[in-house]
Amino acid sequence: MRKAGSVLSSLISQLGLEDRIRLDFMQRRWSTLFSEPLSLHVFPVELSGKRLTMHVDSPAWLHQLQFLKRELLAKLQPFGVTDLVLRKGALPRVRSEKKDAETPKRRELSADDLAWVEETVRSVDDEALQNEIRRAALKSISRRIKK
Repeated sequence: MRKAGSVLSSLISQLGLEDRIRLDFMQRRWSTLFSEPLSLHVFPVELSGKRLTMHVDSPAWLHQLQFLKRELLAKLQPFGVTDLVLRKGALPRVRSEKKDAETPKRRELSADDLAWVEETVRSVDDEALQNEIRRAALKSISRRIKK
């Protein structure tokens, strides 16, 4: 029997999702990788192998970042990035964490919900995979709003 990690790793590879996952990882940590004001004016939008394409929001920043390419690449090296393409383009809107209205409503889980989840994971042999499925199912169910 193969471990869940090796199964997921080969599945990710077969589906060609490695670059997308690395890009998502960078995007989520962007404000910690680069401090303001730089992080507010440039954002990674595409990763293809070792080439990262970033959108820059103004010609002035685009010009300035051409001089900083070597420093940017040094910070991005842990992600396997060795080539950097800077383009003028729109940056994604970052959701404000202060917007309570956009926070999904959660509901309390019932005994039936918990029993269903446990019954579902019981058929899985790998304990680590059981825990991941359990976590995902509980999170998903708690986000559903009862009518």
